[in-house]
Amino acid sequence: MESKHRGLTQQQVQEQIDLGHVNTIPKQKNKSDLQIVLGHTFNLFNLYNVIIAGFLIAVQEYLSVFFLNVIIMNIGIRSYQEIRSKKIVENLNILIAADTKVIRDGKLIKISPEEVVLGDYLYLQIGDQVAADSVVVEDNVEMNESLLTGESEAVMKYPGSELLSGSFVTSGTCVAQVVRVGKDSFAQKITVEARQHEPVKSELMEAFMRVTRWCVRIVLPIGIILVFQSMVIRGESLRFTVLSTSTVLLGLLPKGLILLTSLSFGVSVFRLGKQRTLVQEIYSIETLSKVDVLCIDKTGTLTKGEMAVEKIINVESLESVSDMMSRYMSNTRDTDFTTLAMKKYVETDHTSEPSHTTPFSSSRKWGSMCFDDLGTIFVGAPEFLIPNYILPDEALNYQSQGARVLLLAFTPEFIRSTDKPTSLKPYGVIIISDPIREDVYDALDFFKNNEVIVKVISGDNIKTLTAVASKTGIINGHRAYDVSECTTDEELEYAVMNYNVIGRASPYQKQTMVKLLQKNGERVAMVGDGVNDVLALRSADCSIAMGGGSEAARQAAQIILLDNEFKTMVDVVMEGRLVTNNISRSASMYYLGTLLTFLLAIVSIVMNTSYPFTPLQISVMSMFVEGMPSTFVTFESNYTKPKGNIMVEICRNIIPNGMTMATLFVIILLLPLPLPVRHTMIYFVTVYLSFMLVVRAFHPMDLKRVGVLLLSSFCLISVCYVFYRQLMLVHLNPIETQLCIALTALSTVILLLYHKVFESYLKTKNYFQ
Repeated sequence: MESKHRGLTQQQVQEQIDLGHVNTIPKQKNKSDLQIVLGHTFNLFNLYNVIIAGFLIAVQEYLSVFFLNVIIMNIGIRSYQEIRSKKIVENLNILIAADTKVIRDGKLIKISPEEVVLGDYLYLQIGDQVAADSVVVEDNVEMNESLLTGESEAVMKYPGSELLSGSFVTSGTCVAQVVRVGKDSFAQKITVEARQHEPVKSELMEAFMRVTRWCVRIVLPIGIILVFQSMVIRGESLRFTVLSTSTVLLGLLPKGLILLTSLSFGVSVFRLGKQRTLVQEIYSIETLSKVDVLCIDKTGTLTKGEMAVEKIINVESLESVSDMMSRYMSNTRDTDFTTLAMKKYVETDHTSEPSHTTPFSSSRKWGSMCFDDLGTIFVGAPEFLIPNYILPDEALNYQSQGARVLLLAFTPEFIRSTDKPTSLKPYGVIIISDPIREDVYDALDFFKNNEVIVKVISGDNIKTLTAVASKTGIINGHRAYDVSECTTDEELEYAVMNYNVIGRASPYQKQTMVKLLQKNGERVAMVGDGVNDVLALRSADCSIAMGGGSEAARQAAQIILLDNEFKTMVDVVMEGRLVTNNISRSASMYYLGTLLTFLLAIVSIVMNTSYPFTPLQISVMSMFVEGMPSTFVTFESNYTKPKGNIMVEICRNIIPNGMTMATLFVIILLLPLPLPVRHTMIYFVTVYLSFMLVVRAFHPMDLKRVGVLLLSSFCLISVCYVFYRQLMLVHLNPIETQLCIALTALSTVILLLYHKVFESYLKTKNYFQ
């Protein structure tokens, strides 16, 4: 680092600290960890469960209160997830501007943004974010202020120009002096904006919580009616009333599925962590599993990002080309991979210094330097420097193989602005290679075969892009669209909806195309690694950053691939699909119990009879009908893309079964048999219909699934036979057994009829479109 400014002394820094001129950002008033835990503990759902447990303990039904374990685990997991999300948002106070480089006592040091004081000299390079409002005092830079002003175009900043805190350096290097800190700076507004970032919401969890809220609303009126009928109308004992009513109310308060969902996503985060993938938003795994379009860049994603100059094709004399390249590379302060590759290829010890520099810009696609003893040298994309220039055949050949091509151009005019003259002449063509990643081919094949469209959206030349895209197997990779001349959203929409390879895209255009894909009903994931990807990353449904990318990209991303390997994307998508599919399939088994409880409770109220099941009966049925099969499902490898509305699928599975159970409940209650016999029959018919739901959820069947069903059935029958007294079941005589079998067969016919009626209803409502 070379600068004519020595910065503040330690004494001057202390004076500013004493005056309170420090870049401290006021902390937002968030809920404390204790408040979060208390919020998840003291709510209506938990209150109902605790009251029910209290009554069960009062009548000495101690075995029936084990459901409290699930409540405690739910409180712990959901509190941990909210606290973790809160801390991520709080850390954005620091991440908004990562460690800031300042000059003090003539030395370049790194400090936290909150240690910056008024008058400090900031040293800013490409990718850095400004920590406090400053004024440029040395060199020129190009700034992206879109996160502050909404303006997409990069802005050149010269000595005397103001730099807003929160803006990014997109090109160049400069020294700037801090003029505003703390509450007087734009940093506070940026911090507030960052804190208002909404965590990713899980569609599964949102759907399950809607059902839970509905169930909580109906628990109290149903409980009051059941207690009134039992004690006042039928004159039953307190113990029997508590036992039967608590069975109904506990069945109406779904607990296990919320716990299963939280645990499943938590385990997925742990497994991905072992594969060097950092998941910053836990439910982004689910979002990624459902994406329709994956937008990626070429450099650093399809290619290794290990750029090297293959050769420089001389259009003019070798001496003049070498001199110009040496002048330019000796004085440029750009630190992007392309510039670093060119610096390695040429001599960088030229003594001439430019009187004006226009740093390379990703939106402008070129940079320039004016030398008073020569003229102005330009380096950039050929079509942006000299629009109608035809590259030499050798350069075209390299370009067709995927190499990047830049043009060295010159004008004797002295250009001291960002204007590009018409008098430019080509002097040399720079060929830069960037090897394709070996893991890309299999990864792209996976996405191609698993209903994910991959789109390459890059700032590169479309000829280079088509060469790489075709080689790597991008669908229609030979067709590309240059959006550099697109000025309307309609033009961009046509490009992004009809082409999978898009070149010369600016950062703002990347963001716009992501939004246009979403507007057309697509779920979009964005992979980025640079500052120019930040806007698109913030707009995507799921954002992924490469671990070796810029700090700004990692801030904006929900998932970070720490190993910098594109193939890891496949593992993340597969993990997301696995956990989402397994939870979706298990949900039907859990919610059948809730629907069954509701329907049987309504029938019991209408017919003024006691609820037929006890808490222990429900627990045994849940263990072997819901628990064992759903546990097996979680170990299956189902990597198909999750589709459809989860609640429609659940209703499609459980409503016919629930209606069948309610119908059989009415039929059995009308039989002239002792009540314990009728309740035993109802229990076994219910078990059978529950297994029918498992069979439907397991479709298509295989030997492993048949084995699990047989094992579950054997275990359930064995427990019922051995513990029938504790389960309050009675042994059926031969006639009653035959009648129970006949009722089971009748339930199969009724179930098929309800399924047919319900499927027809769903089709009329266009739920399958």
